[in-house]
Amino acid sequence: MRKISIAIFVIAAIANPALVVYSHCHNTYPCEQVQSRVVGPWEWATFHVPVDWYINPTQSGMPSLTTDVTAAANSWSNIQRSDGTTIDFSYRSQGLIDAEAGDYDNKNVVSWVGMENSPNAAVTYIWLIGGIGPLIDEVDIGFNYYKDWKTHANKTDGYLCIRDTAAHEWGHAAGLKHVKYDPTKTSGIGNCPAWQDYTMHAGASPNSHDRESLACEDKWALDYKY
Repeated sequence: MRKISIAIFVIAAIANPALVVYSHCHNTYPCEQVQSRVVGPWEWATFHVPVDWYINPTQSGMPSLTTDVTAAANSWSNIQRSDGTTIDFSYRSQGLIDAEAGDYDNKNVVSWVGMENSPNAAVTYIWLIGGIGPLIDEVDIGFNYYKDWKTHANKTDGYLCIRDTAAHEWGHAAGLKHVKYDPTKTSGIGNCPAWQDYTMHAGASPNSHDRESLACEDKWALDYKY
C-alpha cells in the first residue's frame, strides 16, 4: 500500500554549477580510491527492482528522448562485478506514457519539462516512502526544453547531449549524489578516469560528452548501495 505522506527531492543538472560535495569512504575498497564516492541517503527497496520506467519523448522543436534515455538507463543495468556476479539493480523500460515528469502519479516518468528562467538542464524528482525515506517510492526525470539539446548521434559542441545528461540523472534516480570535487585530481586512479569524466560529476556543460559510460567510481557507488 502506498503511503499518503511524501517528500520530494529535486536534484538538478546545472549548466554552470557550484559542485555539491558528498564524500563517503568504505573499507571494502582502498579509501584513496573511493574518496569521491557518491552514495546518497535514499535507495530502492528490493521489491521495486528492477525499476520500471515510462517515457513521454516528444516536445515541439526538440529531438526525441527515447533512444538516448534508454541507452543511458541501460548503462546502469546489469553491471558485472569483478567476481562475475551482477549488482542487484537495473532499470526496465515500460514504453510510452502520456504524462509529465514532476507529477506524483505512481509511475517513474521521463519527459521534457519547461523551466524557462532556470539554470537547470535537467531535474530528477525523488519521492520517498512515508515522506522521510530512505526508501524511494517514485522518481521522475525532466529535461528542460528551454536549453539547446542534441542527441548522442548528432552531438555537437555548444549543445547539451541528451545521453550524457540522462546517464547522470539515472544515477540520481538510483540513489547517488554528485561526485566530490577534487581540483588536484588531474588523472584517474588505477583504471579510473579523472573525476571530470565520472558520470556523477556535477555539471552539464554544452561540450560535455564524457559521462555516457560509467566510470569505476560510479559502479563502485552502485555496488556499495545494492
